[in-house]
Amino acid sequence: MANRSILAPITPEVLRKAREISGYSINMIANKVGESPDKVENWENGAELPPLARLKKLSNYYKRPLAYFFLPTPPRELPNPADFRSFPTQQKYPLSPSTKFIVRKARKYQKIASNLVANLDISLPILRKITEDSDPEIQANDLREDLGCTVDDQIEWTNESEAYKKWRKLIENNNIMVLQFPIPLEEARGFTLLGTMFPTIVVSSKDSINGKIFTLFHEYAHLLFRDEGIYSISDYSTRKETFCNHFSGAFLVPKNEFLKMFDFDLRLFNSIDFDRYITSLAKKFKVSRYVVLRRLEILGRITNKQYSEKAKKWEEEDKGKKVGFGKSTYAEKIIAQKGNLYVSLVLRANKQGIINRGTVIRYLDEKEKHISALEDLVSY
Repeated sequence: MANRSILAPITPEVLRKAREISGYSINMIANKVGESPDKVENWENGAELPPLARLKKLSNYYKRPLAYFFLPTPPRELPNPADFRSFPTQQKYPLSPSTKFIVRKARKYQKIASNLVANLDISLPILRKITEDSDPEIQANDLREDLGCTVDDQIEWTNESEAYKKWRKLIENNNIMVLQFPIPLEEARGFTLLGTMFPTIVVSSKDSINGKIFTLFHEYAHLLFRDEGIYSISDYSTRKETFCNHFSGAFLVPKNEFLKMFDFDLRLFNSIDFDRYITSLAKKFKVSRYVVLRRLEILGRITNKQYSEKAKKWEEEDKGKKVGFGKSTYAEKIIAQKGNLYVSLVLRANKQGIINRGTVIRYLDEKEKHISALEDLVSY
């Protein structure tokens, strides 16, 4: 008998909740499974039972195992982080089902990591506490001291890719998890998860290396605010977002060292020589030229008008440029996505007999054949 004729006695409320959490409207999901909106609505209110073939499609779109839909009631799930993006952005680019799934996956890894550190007797970090009245320059300088990285160290790094890996490692060494998933940049560049569990920063793998570096410390500032949410880095309309952007720039391009290094006649601001000079400074600090330009504005060396006009000119020049990514092995991609900290926690728990090999595979969402390569790559 064809699957289409086999009806699945699911729990309607569970089916409805799965759709809502996944971010699909009834019309959207009806179109995807090839049924009318009325038919989907009937499945969700219990008027009809869905055919097994259709349930399998729904299972795929909602990223749930088939057994999930037969539960007697919807299981309790942690809420998504609040969406603090500016209202026009929310309207134009609502969080897609794929991004909502990324949030759920990040929350899952955060919960697993929190349970593992408890069993491994690892302490969660004690984060500094900041407020909007704090000085972002001072707070950024204090964090650099906490992480133990000098500007000389930073300048000696080979390139932005090495810088991103170093910054990420320094953050993870302080027991803050950094995950990387393909969030569409028009929706968000990153978000934070906090609650009572492992502090977590998530950045978009679709971003440029410089974009990821800036996002790391923008989101770090949100953790210091004790914020959990999705924010708009390009939004300067709120005091807190302005603070977080200022903090990130001040961390990556510290004021005192930058002003000692800066040596250019600003009367030549509109020349190509200025653009080249800023690009050379950006390469030294391993940041984008926009970050250096913004530092000049914040530190009073150029006006906001000068910043805006120059940034607009550069944006026109940068249109159409593709973000390049180096080639990596599959195991390297796993660590890039889930982070050295998360992978090492799972493997360490296995070595200590806290979890078995099957649980390792489940926690990493990977096949057994990749585990040995991860064991060779990960650092504890």
